[in-house]
Amino acid sequence: MPRTLFQNMTLIDGSGNAPIHHASMLVADGVIQAIRHDPSVPAGYDELIDLTGKYVVPGMIDCHVHAGLDSELGCLERASAASEAETVITYINNLKKLVSDGVIFFREMGTKHHADIAISQAIIRGDLIGPGILPCGDLLTITGGHCWGIGLQCDGATEVTKAVRAQIKAGARAIKLMASGGLHTPRNRSNAPQFNPEELTAGIREAHKFGLIVGAHCMDAASARYLLEAGIDSIEHGCFLCEDEDVFDLMITQGVYYVPTIYAVQVIANDDPALGLSGELLSKSIPAHSKHIASFQLALKKGVKIAFGTDRGTTFNHFQSGSVELLAMNRFGMSAADIITSYSKTASELLRIDREYGTLEPHKRANFLVVDKDPTEEISVLTGTKQVYLNGFLVQ
Repeated sequence: MPRTLFQNMTLIDGSGNAPIHHASMLVADGVIQAIRHDPSVPAGYDELIDLTGKYVVPGMIDCHVHAGLDSELGCLERASAASEAETVITYINNLKKLVSDGVIFFREMGTKHHADIAISQAIIRGDLIGPGILPCGDLLTITGGHCWGIGLQCDGATEVTKAVRAQIKAGARAIKLMASGGLHTPRNRSNAPQFNPEELTAGIREAHKFGLIVGAHCMDAASARYLLEAGIDSIEHGCFLCEDEDVFDLMITQGVYYVPTIYAVQVIANDDPALGLSGELLSKSIPAHSKHIASFQLALKKGVKIAFGTDRGTTFNHFQSGSVELLAMNRFGMSAADIITSYSKTASELLRIDREYGTLEPHKRANFLVVDKDPTEEISVLTGTKQVYLNGFLVQ
């Protein structure tokens, strides 16, 4: 078992603690064995990598990805019509882009043909090299509901319960519910509920019975209240939550996470005719964006647990655009240090993978980024050139 010593860097471990200068990190079998806080070189290593002048930070955990989409205009329609083989090819190509952007783990939030389940298992077996995946299988939506073309349509508590069980049977390790309408689906009110309270309760209860977390697409405050009553684990997007700020207080009380995905809405709130966005999409996305920023800032002010997520794969939200999400979070009020914690420690806790992922400390996987400047001073450092290590090996 070769032992690699990474020596003399500034270590930002993702916990929110101050950077550790002149640190060294011993890695073996893909796992951090020890971290030292002094520049001396200990004995007992096979390879030394000198990182003098460099900064080491945790790799990114993205809590909201659609790796089966191609992120271009019409992506949902193409994904709906894609064959199993086409979906798998798209998925694998997107894995490479995610790694190059610094992603070492992500939660899949809806793709066709259970491609996420099969590919996540292939990565675990070692048949593919890529980031870890928490697969959800089919996203669950009402008949004709948001993203119905790439999801499983179900109505009534009994059907929702059966749909959750079907995902678990197939190998899902998380569940995705579409609680409200959305921006991309025609003839959907984006700021209104879709699943009824009893349907949400049935789905969340069933998932929790099997130990799975549940994340919900949720644009509006009424849907958020339904979800909170049902015991949801994370609320995604939440553009219109600022219209009922008590929702954030309830989230804090119940320990519910917020995954804002700011850039996903920002990038389509653009009426440039050259982009080709439909009038219906623009009529929904432009007002949603301004509310979205207000909701994010209110959640930040109140102290809601904010976990990093991008919604990559949706229209113009490319797989190497996670860095843009970091910039958006910073622009609208989150400090660079807190953003790093959001994509590492907080994200790992939401996904319940914090025994192996998240912060850089002994007994956790050696998944980290190496950059030339201090990203706690300027988050844009992470948008530039970086080295990406997966399980202790340089992959980018």
